[in-house]
Amino acid sequence: MFLWLSRGVVAITGAQPDFSVLLFRVIACIGVLLCVIYVPKLAALHGVNGARALWIAVANPLFLISFIASSHNDALMVGLAVAGIYFAATHRGLLGVVLVTGSIAVKPITIVLLPFVGLLWAGQAAGWGRRFLFWAATGLLSLALLVLMGLPGNLGLG
Repeated sequence: MFLWLSRGVVAITGAQPDFSVLLFRVIACIGVLLCVIYVPKLAALHGVNGARALWIAVANPLFLISFIASSHNDALMVGLAVAGIYFAATHRGLLGVVLVTGSIAVKPITIVLLPFVGLLWAGQAAGWGRRFLFWAATGLLSLALLVLMGLPGNLGLG
């Protein structure tokens, strides 16, 4: 997915470096905005003060410098991952899988979140059968989405 975004930035800017960096920072800001929205919500789900979680996780200088000043694609990856975990934790597992898969499409390291999304999607009271069913559904859906995302640019799984 980040290759698509990069291609779009270059197409829009005509490969002009200053404007390209600005657009990459806009993309990074979208990831940071997702964190600003969903970190407090995730914290509240667990009885933690949302404002405090926001200050610790997102409003610290290291986070902002690493993500926005450097226009790093990790910002979008983390933002999509946090949003996906929130939706999975609030019984909207399908949307959670889609968002975490988008995160994986930016950087594959977030594939480690998929089993947790499956567990959250299955629900707290789920037995082992339901857990395995939702783990399988999560993995297969994510794989299908990644394959579909790779088809237009002949990228495969990247």
